[in-house]
Amino acid sequence: MRYTSVMLTSIMLVGLLCVMSSDSHLIMWAGMELIMLGFIPFIVKHTHASVYYFLIQAVGGMSFLAGWATHTLLTISMLIKLGLFPFFAWVPPVISTMSWGAIFTLMTYMKIAPFYLTLHMWVPDYLMALGIASAAFLGVTAMSWKNLLAYSSIGHTSWLVLSMYDVTLFIFLWVFYFVCMTPFARHQKNLVSLYMLSGLPPSPLFLGKCLIVIHAWTMYGMLPGFLLTFVAVSSYMYMRFFVYYLCVVSGL
Repeated sequence: MRYTSVMLTSIMLVGLLCVMSSDSHLIMWAGMELIMLGFIPFIVKHTHASVYYFLIQAVGGMSFLAGWATHTLLTISMLIKLGLFPFFAWVPPVISTMSWGAIFTLMTYMKIAPFYLTLHMWVPDYLMALGIASAAFLGVTAMSWKNLLAYSSIGHTSWLVLSMYDVTLFIFLWVFYFVCMTPFARHQKNLVSLYMLSGLPPSPLFLGKCLIVIHAWTMYGMLPGFLLTFVAVSSYMYMRFFVYYLCVVSGL
């Protein structure tokens, strides 16, 4: 079993290297497919999750392969693979049936290649704003850790794409997000990490969101107000879950 895990992880690493080291559209596509094929065996015992994930990622892969003809298809393929608006519906049902280790991998490592490619693309900011709004509204009803993290992933991935106007800011936020997710890989329901993910002070994500909103203020009209509104809704989502979880733990 350990040998198999090492081999599959090596396949995923090779796929990532193919994506990040090649200028060939075909090789980048092959690299992403290698990453997906290396990940599938880790979730194969969760039949629903593995089949659903495979089908969604296959559609994303085909869109990317056909993207040599039009930039729109390339953008759509990245939106599908990252689980962004309007193609985020697959994220909650897939994550809710996965093991914690697989969730950590899906929400961190599996996003590296699509993020790298998205850095070289134009993605409409209004789609990311709608993704943040959707994650905040839908996440308010979350009553389990996995569902909350699924909607949190949709929201944070949208913020990360918005931060790509400054690569340094993007890398900073991405590394911090990765660190916050690490305890969940060991099935530790860590309230400190969850608070950091909420983006409330003194979380570095709060500073990152402030910088993104300030940038949006200089570039757009209504977008900053839209983002601030759903930052508030998102904060309520996390606080509501905090209260709910503490009441469950304390038996109230």
